Formats: sequence, C-alpha cells, structure tokens
Amino acid sequence: MARGSDTKPIVQSVTLPSGSLKAALKTVVAAVEARSTIPILSNVLIRVTAEHLTVTATDLDIEITRQVPVGAASGSWGTTVLGRVLSSAVDKLPKETEVTLTVEDGRLRMQCGRARFTLPTLPVDDFPFIAHGDWAAQWEMEGAVLAEALAHARPAMCTEETRYYLNGVLVERREGCLWIVATDGHRLHAVSLAAPDGSEPLADMTASLIVPRKAVPIIQTLCAEGRIDLAFSQGKMMLVAGETTLVSKLIDGTFPDWRRVVPESADKSCDFDPRALEDALGRVAAIHTGKERAVKVDIGGDCIELSVSCPETGTAIEEIEAANQGEAVIGFNGRFLADVLAQLPGEHATVAFTNGDGPTKWSKAIGSDRFCVLMPMRV
Repeated sequence: MARGSDTKPIVQSVTLPSGSLKAALKTVVAAVEARSTIPILSNVLIRVTAEHLTVTATDLDIEITRQVPVGAASGSWGTTVLGRVLSSAVDKLPKETEVTLTVEDGRLRMQCGRARFTLPTLPVDDFPFIAHGDWAAQWEMEGAVLAEALAHARPAMCTEETRYYLNGVLVERREGCLWIVATDGHRLHAVSLAAPDGSEPLADMTASLIVPRKAVPIIQTLCAEGRIDLAFSQGKMMLVAGETTLVSKLIDGTFPDWRRVVPESADKSCDFDPRALEDALGRVAAIHTGKERAVKVDIGGDCIELSVSCPETGTAIEEIEAANQGEAVIGFNGRFLADVLAQLPGEHATVAFTNGDGPTKWSKAIGSDRFCVLMPMRV
C-alpha cells in the first residue's frame, strides 16, 4: 500500500437474531465430521445476502443447507469457519438477543452483547459441494409419515462395515407401494406406504436406493418441520423441509431380495399383548450376562413362556397369556426381540411362524402395513 493511501480493509458484517443462527447451526452441524483429515470439512460455509444468511455443511457424502432471514447485512459475501466451534459458542449466547458476525483480516468476529469471539476462516473457494444432475423422481409428502416409517426400520440397520450395502435404509417402489426396509441379516423391519404421485420412476431405477445410516436420523429430525419434498436419482437423494435442504449420496451397493426371508406361508400364529411380553422379557433378561443374551420362547397352550439360563447367574422363567394357533420352541436374541416389541404399539399383536427353525413375522395384525422379521438362534 502506498504511503498516504486512505484505503481501508473491507469489512463485511451481518446482524441477525441469535436464536435463528443457533437453529441453523444446530441443523447443519450434524454433517460436520468430529475429526476430519481435510481441514475444510471441519468448517461450515456462511453466505450472506441483503435478506438471508445461508449455512452449509458437508462431509462429502451428506450436505445440509439452512437459510435464515437477517436484520442487516453489508452487501453479499461468504466465508467458512469451524462448524462445531461456532455452533458451541452460539449455543451459549443469551436468548432473544442479536448477534453480529463480521469478517475482517481473514477472521470471523462474533459479537453478542458483551461477548466477543474471533475465529479463523478458510477460503470459500475451497468448500466442496455434492454435484447432482436432474432428479428422476420427485414428490411431496407429510414429514411425519416418513419419520414414523424410518423410526420403525432404523433399529434393524446393519453396523458392520464389511456389509456396507446394509448400512442404511432401502427405499423401494413396488406394486403401488413405497417400501422402507432395513436389515442386518438377523432381523428385518419393513414399512409399506401408499406410493405418492411423482414416485413412479423409482420402480424403473436399476440401482438399489439405500439411504446411508448417518443420514437417517438427520432426515427424521427434518421431517418434524411438516410437509417435505423428496427427490431421487441414481446415486443421490434430496430432501427439502422448510428452509433446510439435505442432499445425500446413496450407498453404492445392491440390497438383497428381502422378500425371500418373509415367511408369508407361515401356518401357525400367536396373538399376544406386546406390552406384557415386553415387560416379561425385561425381567427374565435381567439375569443374563452373555453378549448374545439368548432367550427361549415356548409358544403353546394358552401362553407364551420366556426363559433365560445363565451358568453364572441362574435361571428366570415367566409366562404371559396368549391365544395360540400352533406350537413351537424358538430361541431369540433378547435385544433384537426387545427392539421388535418396541415397534408394536398398543396391546394387541401377532407373530406368525412355521417351526422353531425358521424366520418369524411380528406385526400388529396379519396383513399389517408394517412388520418385523426375526431369525431364530440356538439356546
């Protein structure tokens, strides 16, 4: 700079309610990796216009953007700053106050009342985005419907990285229904929804549409905002909920033909109170110390008998009333059985089975639009 020059550094600022900034950061920071070897992925992108502030975060597989109105801004500008650090700082700010963000000399300065923070920034041009083309299928639906379906399927998602193609939830359109399915090979949770208009192209997609495990709870949270817009293409999905947009890559793998394990031809059944069975299971499983937590389920007569045997801690047995049309002795993983019972609200449910060696189908009633399949284990 020449001597005597009156050129001043460019100062870019924006003022908005602290609650708005807090909500935006809380939403997008779910996509920020806690520990990343790529520095820019620890940052969130902040873009400002005269009317809005937009915050974006990504881990290269999931990208979340949220837009909030601003009170005043000095032009249009952008920066990137450590996402979790900024979110933590904003979370501690007083409620119903205004916060001012200022970028100057390569740093973000935040002021709220007497609180002042200065954070390092990285160039906006370094921030990556998930590229996507045209969406093959697009539709609108109630967020609560999708959230409930995901809540039913989510417990069965696989966590083994070697079976990456099961590390998520399958979205599939077949025979006029939209199916939401998850399995880890030991259990399967499935929900059938009425297929919305606009989802027809899903039936013709050759690749499995598997939403990754990390995206599922984020989608559930976003669905609480009311009606949502969904879009799918080969390898990508998008969800728009209010002022928030989520773009996610889908798992590149083939989901197995899950219908092959559903015992549709089961000739035996048992009607029972799932709350009574859930409570009894909690009591008998309390003495189990093994990792597998095996529980023997004896179906016969007018009851279901649960029993657990552990050499170190002893045995436990309990019966509940049931209406049985067939008999069998079946062993289950107690934790998996508890997850299944948690997905059967109310006081009436049924389990269909053929024998003690095959898969069992648990639902509210025969023909229900949601069910669980549980594989047996040795006891």
